[in-house]
Amino acid sequence: MKVTLSKGEVFWVLRHLLTLRAGDWPDPEWNEPAPITRVSSFMAKYIGPCEMAGEVEMRLAICGFDGYLVKQVYAWGESYDYLSKNLHISSKEMNRGIRTAIDYITGKWPMEETYREYRKRHKNKGGKQ
Repeated sequence: MKVTLSKGEVFWVLRHLLTLRAGDWPDPEWNEPAPITRVSSFMAKYIGPCEMAGEVEMRLAICGFDGYLVKQVYAWGESYDYLSKNLHISSKEMNRGIRTAIDYITGKWPMEETYREYRKRHKNKGGKQ
């Protein structure tokens, strides 16, 4: 699997998560070129899409609650207000967690520090890397 994923690739995968999980590449949309190229190989056609979905979901799972928030917002379309109200977390805290998780999973992979260490360092620097 690709070592580094761009933010654009991660957001694209999240927008098409259900289709990729099902083993299909999404139909190209006129205003959204796929940032991930399809590779012709001798493997079954569903392996590539499933690997992309699995890679992003695995990285988000490492981020715990922050990864959950990323999926809720970018894959399932939940609003910040809805999540804030129902999870009893401020929008500011939610935004910080989402931003930190996205930055973590799009860095050089695999990371040399745990997500907890990364988040602590990120928080200590005022959210700037």
